[in-house]
Amino acid sequence: MAEILLMGLVVVVIYVGSDWILRTIERTRGRSFEGYRTIVFFMIFLPLALIAFEVAQRMTG
Repeated sequence: MAEILLMGLVVVVIYVGSDWILRTIERTRGRSFEGYRTIVFFMIFLPLALIAFEVAQRMTG
């Protein structure tokens, strides 16, 4: 049960971090991605999630 809660917390942190990265990129760029915002968010979120789950899997064996 604790693992499920921990992974849920990790997903929330990755989501918030991905949103922050996306907003930072948009701010630096000077405009939003408009119609492609969801795709860009997914391109940031997915690698972070895969890395986090791989790290968690290696830590738990």
